[in-house]
Amino acid sequence: MNPLVEVFMILITQAPGGELSGAFAVQKSREHCDGRLPAIAAVVEASGTAVLESVCASGTWSFSPYVHGFEASSSDGEMQVYRVSFDEDSPTSVAITPAVDRSACESSLATASPRTYCVSSRQRLLGDDREQSVREKAGG
Repeated sequence: MNPLVEVFMILITQAPGGELSGAFAVQKSREHCDGRLPAIAAVVEASGTAVLESVCASGTWSFSPYVHGFEASSSDGEMQVYRVSFDEDSPTSVAITPAVDRSACESSLATASPRTYCVSSRQRLLGDDREQSVREKAGG
């Protein structure tokens, strides 16, 4: 059985304190994502959070849902760390790899491409695959 390919809005943000975060939200279609992305990025930046990367990419990832207004006291949403790499030659080609912890992830950046980030997220990567990546299909 082939995994379902979906369109994701992927945002890599940097809070004023320097913390990098990732958000991964399934979208209805590429057109829907492309239409919403500039407005979402503008809202995030208006809140004082820098948007380092914002892209719509097709992938077979399965993440727990993105939740607005997460409460830190909640038992749900343990912090996850991901290494997120954007392909220099294909802006919508993204690789997302779970990391053991932030230190291990950051030590891997020394040999990584310039558009590779270690990000925190409350979203869990679901399923058995511990590494998932995507290369956008032609016409995707």
